[in-house]
Formats: sequence, structure tokens, C-alpha cells
Amino acid sequence: MGLNKKDQDSRIKQFPNSKDVAILDTDWCAYSIASVGDEAYIEVTHTKSGKTREFKNVTEFRGVGKTIKGWLGDVNTKLEEEGKTPYTLDDFTVETKQRRKKEYEFKTLTWEEFETKEYEAFELVAESSVSTEVEVRRQLTDDEALVRIYYSAKSTILRALEDLGTHKYESYLGKSGKFRENTSTLMKYKGNREDTLRPLAMGEVVEYLQTSFKSELVYGIENDDKVTMRAYGDPNAVIVGEDKDFYGQPVRFFNANKPDEGIIDGDCFGKLWREDTKKKKVRGYGRIFLYWQILAGDSSDNYKANCMSDKKYADVAAYKALVDCKDDKEALESVIEVFKMLYPEPKVVKSWRGNEMLIDWLYVAREQFRMAAMLRFEGDSRTLDTEFAKYGVAYEY
Repeated sequence: MGLNKKDQDSRIKQFPNSKDVAILDTDWCAYSIASVGDEAYIEVTHTKSGKTREFKNVTEFRGVGKTIKGWLGDVNTKLEEEGKTPYTLDDFTVETKQRRKKEYEFKTLTWEEFETKEYEAFELVAESSVSTEVEVRRQLTDDEALVRIYYSAKSTILRALEDLGTHKYESYLGKSGKFRENTSTLMKYKGNREDTLRPLAMGEVVEYLQTSFKSELVYGIENDDKVTMRAYGDPNAVIVGEDKDFYGQPVRFFNANKPDEGIIDGDCFGKLWREDTKKKKVRGYGRIFLYWQILAGDSSDNYKANCMSDKKYADVAAYKALVDCKDDKEALESVIEVFKMLYPEPKVVKSWRGNEMLIDWLYVAREQFRMAAMLRFEGDSRTLDTEFAKYGVAYEY
């Protein structure tokens, strides 16, 4: 469905004195907004009979943990009471599905209004015993619901521009970047997303954002790399998005979901800290945050330092290894110590492509750097080794 649009800049607040140019990582908005219109559920099939049943999620079907609970647990309890053999999980197949959510328009009307022909498509939701007014609703058509999604996507970007304080922007949308997937060998980059369902309205939302914000489509490399390349070295460019990876890149970054942080400049050694919350999540910016990502890994992008090690290692341990480092040399030396601890001897492993390969601590460290560091310009040859040389880091192999 197309949407009749007014002048695309008509709602953008003007900031004549701003020198900042927002470099929009528009993928952030496209995916998150398109997902809002979806409803995920599972379809469970009893293999022998072929009968199917729908559930909101796996927990509703069989509970959490090793013990079978939920709906299946209740069924098994009844079977056991009747002296029959209970079901096992192997008796069923589970398929994750999605559909568009039902969306409604709500109104408050008087009874007289509700009974007119104008509101015959509405249904009664609630009535008051102390008022003549009633709450009614009408289910939106798919096209009407899509218009709401378009509006939400545009409003999200315009709000980010206003929070940043600029009306100048460039927009980029990723299409088929597989640079890191092709480079990865130990774990398939973003391989854990293969079973993730694509938002049903994703195509329409991408097309809308491309048209409304004159977005450049990015091929070959990831959108993250493209916006980093565009912002790198430009003192007026500010990447706008939500990806935490930008905190560790040599660019200025504005987190649209955390506008109170202001503009973060990652082109520095930086700082690490833990949030003053129950989870005490590790936060940071600058190169030390990049080093932390190399050690801590990224469950979203599917890479981690101990991927081929028999030792446990995660966020907090990586934080403790780096938090007291005072410069890049100390931090990189700590990175070396961690990888040597995780891989004290060379070993033969199987790559995600199924090939046997000989690895050691340096091989894994180099790959983790490639997964975490964004390209700064076309033909960028920055590697872990160039960083060692730049900061005078020596190591014994």
C-alpha cells in the first residue's frame, strides 16, 4: 500500500544554528517499528494424529525447565489418572509462526451516537452505570494498521532529530551486507538469527523510509559499517541509532533511545563502568569499550572470545580485566593475557562451515577484533596487529 505523503520535510523542526548532521542508521527504526505490528505464536502438532493446537509461546505449551508443565503437563496428569501413558516432547513438533496483530480504533460515544449508521462498524467494549457514554472499538483494516506503522516510524526518526537538535540528516538502509559473515570462521556471524522471523511489514516499512527520508540502500557491507565510514573524520557528523557497537567506534554517536546521554565521542581511549542497577550491566565508550566487546563477545551478533575454549568467560570477567587499564597499551596487553588464558595451547577445532582448522590464542583474538571493529573507510586495513603496532604492544607467541 502506498501512503499519500505531504512534503517530506514539513514536520521537521528547524535548527538554523546547528552544525550537526545526523547520519541515520535507519535499520534501527525499520526493524523495531515493523516488529511492533507482529504477533508471534507457536503451532504444536501431535505427530501421530496430525492434530494441531496454537499457543502463545513454548512456556504455555510445556512450561519452563526439564519438568513438563503448562498445558502438556495438565494433559499428562489427566492421562496418568486414567492409567494411560503420558506424552513426551518427542510426540510433538513445534513451529514458530507470526501474524499481524489486530489493531483497533477506540472511541467514547453516547448511546445515541453509537446507534447511528456512522458507527455501525464499531462494537461495544464497556458501558458505564453512572454515565450515558460507552466505550466502543472498530478493528482496523490491514492498510489502516500499516499507515499507523508508517506514522510511528517517521515520528521516531523526527523525534530523534529534534532530540539531537538538528534538521540536517542523511539516511542509510542495509540490504544485503554479509562482510562479517563471510569473514567469520569460528562462529557464524549473526548465525543465531537464522531462525528469527522477519517482521511481516518489514518490506513496506523499508520502502516507506527509503522514500520519505531519501535513504541510501547499502549493499555488500553492513549498514553499521556504512554509517561509521560516513561519520568517521567528519566533526559535524553524528550517527543516530541504538546499536551499542557505536560506543566503541571512532565516531560521534547519539543513542536515540537514550537522548539524555547526549552525543558520545568514541574517538578516544574512553571509560568502562557498571550501571547502578540490579543487573549492573557493563557500559562504556571509546576504544576500551571496543576491547571489552572483543573479550565479552556479543550474543546478538554471535561472537565470543571463549567460543572454542573449555573455560567460561563473560561480561563481568572482561570488565575486571580492563577497568583499571590507563591507556591502550595496558588494555591491549590485558586482552593478550585473557586470550592466552583461554587458549594456552594450539588446538584443532571445527569451523562453523564444518572444516577442521588449527587455531591458537592469536587467531581467535584477531577474529574477535574483526567482528567487533567497524570499517572506517573503504579499503580499511585496520587489524588487531595494526593496533598492537600503533600502541607499542609486544607479545611472546
